[in-house]
Amino acid sequence: MLIDLLFGTAVLTFPAKRCAEILNAAARLDIHFRPPVTDKDITVLKIPLRSASPLLCSVCCADEIKLQTKGLLPFVLRYKKRWGIAAGALIFVFLTALSSNVIWSVDVTGNKNISDKYITDILANLGCRPGAFYSSIDFDTLHNRFLMESEGIGWISVNMNGTRANVEVRETSVGEREADSTYYNLIAAEDGQIERIAAIEGKPQVKISQTVEKGQLLVSGILSREEGGIRLESASGSVYAKVTRNFSVSVPLKTEKKVYTGEKTEKKSVTFFSFNINLFTNSRIPYDFYDTIETEKRLYLFDTAALPVLVGTKEYREYENAFVTLTEDEAKDEAMRLYREKLKETLGTAQLLSKSTDISIENEVCTVSCSIYCLADIAKPAPFDIAQDSDDEAKETENAQQ
Repeated sequence: MLIDLLFGTAVLTFPAKRCAEILNAAARLDIHFRPPVTDKDITVLKIPLRSASPLLCSVCCADEIKLQTKGLLPFVLRYKKRWGIAAGALIFVFLTALSSNVIWSVDVTGNKNISDKYITDILANLGCRPGAFYSSIDFDTLHNRFLMESEGIGWISVNMNGTRANVEVRETSVGEREADSTYYNLIAAEDGQIERIAAIEGKPQVKISQTVEKGQLLVSGILSREEGGIRLESASGSVYAKVTRNFSVSVPLKTEKKVYTGEKTEKKSVTFFSFNINLFTNSRIPYDFYDTIETEKRLYLFDTAALPVLVGTKEYREYENAFVTLTEDEAKDEAMRLYREKLKETLGTAQLLSKSTDISIENEVCTVSCSIYCLADIAKPAPFDIAQDSDDEAKETENAQQ
């Protein structure tokens, strides 16, 4: 079977009524054949390719026999004049063997606020990128250098899974500070009336129901010792206050609007490992005004194995700037949409207690004004000068003792 696979197999298809004649001829020529398969009036017989010509010459009406060839040798002979296919096959085998030692793709998990591109760009600068030999990468050193050059990442681990680099990261929490020699007070981020104090570290400087102004000290990081002297620490915690926040949004009745014409142009490129190949020759964009939409699609083998090939598409959509006139109802609807977005942004994590809203149309402009009353954490970390603040506190302690 192996010899037949290499040198080829002839598949003969002929009328079933001629089966006995052809088998007898094969036996006379000492041709080895597999048991024929007959389906209705058609018989299929497989013999070595080198025996096909003697058999066809020994039977009558050979034109009734259909011949098909299978195997490596017939394939090579069929495409012997197409050297590009052979060259491509050799290149493919070479690259497949070579690529087993390089990184095909870099996949990032664990990030929420930081983009994959930010992480992969830093890794690429450090030598961990598609097309790099991963055997030459010291991953312990890579982790340390990444943390030194990145912002917002507190932990990273790069593990190889075959030819894929799986990157796991942990982002630093909002408000989280790295350990250093700096001490902090908590100051008011906005005006308000104190409702609750939840200081984890530090000494509160305000009381419940007290009214404070933006920038006022809420929790101090300088604490007096009972035996004399002071102790420094970074104040932390939350100070909740009732605050008032105002905002407004406006929509003119006559406005310039982007209108798409329906015309668009696509330009594709292929990235193999770190090599980029443009599949276009003319880079000029035929439009004066357009939006650009970029997408990337990774190719997969059998829908499971990711290949180091990315197909990038840049779509350019033409638009025109047209002046439109909105009715009052349309302007109100658009203003209310913007108002809801702004309300969510202004409120943030605060608890809404009450709000008042006013909508008006003056000078062909629709305006929605809003005043919200909410309960918010107004504590904001602020570093202080240790030497200066320590001297001031020491003087106050000395004066109090006198």
